[in-house]
Amino acid sequence: MGRAAETRLLGWVAGLAPTLAIGLGWIIGAGQGHLPVCIPNIDGCLPTSATGRAPPEAFVFKPLMCMGAAAICMLWTRVGARTRRQWFFTVSLIGALALVTYAIALGATGETMRAVRRFGVSLFFLTSLVCQVTFVLDLQARRPASRPWLRPTLASLLAVQVTIGLSSFFIADWVSDRHAFQNAVEWNYLPLLCLFFVLVGYYEPHKPKPAV
Repeated sequence: MGRAAETRLLGWVAGLAPTLAIGLGWIIGAGQGHLPVCIPNIDGCLPTSATGRAPPEAFVFKPLMCMGAAAICMLWTRVGARTRRQWFFTVSLIGALALVTYAIALGATGETMRAVRRFGVSLFFLTSLVCQVTFVLDLQARRPASRPWLRPTLASLLAVQVTIGLSSFFIADWVSDRHAFQNAVEWNYLPLLCLFFVLVGYYEPHKPKPAV
């Protein structure tokens, strides 16, 4: 398997593992009767974290989320090496460890563990955003070797994510059920982030043709 194929595989694992963790966790929990059957991205009936708190869904959620964290770190590290952004490794490693900490702490009781979860997931989203913004800006200055659609697609995805994230802070004060609204935001934001990871795996740097 070539390096390009390996990077694409990392992108798919980075995007699919968290998606499956949440999706399968919800299906299993709903089947057990302790998670609601609903359309969470519309009515916000439960937070995404609810899909990994209790067994048996936690036994699926936590390993898949940890797998996704490792793949995300490896993906950004490889992309960082290609774009001369070696610090991607440090930032993505911090984000991956934060996501793993969040996943492991799910289901634990107490205010301390609640604070650990909030800090972990917030740090993961922050490190992801730093890498995303830097990568998209780099694409504006670098011409990909192929797939001209990649640059505008990633820029559009990032713009939608930022719009959802920023607007939610203002809209939340005007809705009748703040918690349900924030839950719905999570369910709509995360698929976009996971799709971004998948598409990052298709990046190939431009290599100048050798002089004849």
